[in-house]
Amino acid sequence: MFHAAEREGREGVLGDEPYWYLYMLCVLPEHQGRGIGSKLLNWGIEAADNAEPPLAVYMEASPIGQKLYERRGFEVVTVVETMEGRLKAPGMKRRAGYAAAGNP
Repeated sequence: MFHAAEREGREGVLGDEPYWYLYMLCVLPEHQGRGIGSKLLNWGIEAADNAEPPLAVYMEASPIGQKLYERRGFEVVTVVETMEGRLKAPGMKRRAGYAAAGNP
């Protein structure tokens, strides 16, 4: 049920637009601060940018990760309630073709 509601929330924001969904980008605390999270994010972004046609990227962010995602062109498009409403996470989207438009 949780995943169905989560999917419906994404579809309500993205409609029929095809997209990559980055799910749970996590780095163990003892490995944080080494650029691993950025490399994981870059992999997902590059895969979406290199798709034919380029695809939008969607993810739910943690408060800690939100600034990183904003620097990479993601914008908050919704707020998703998870864990039966106990946690609110910003749903973030990076539009298709963002890099092709001269953005980093």
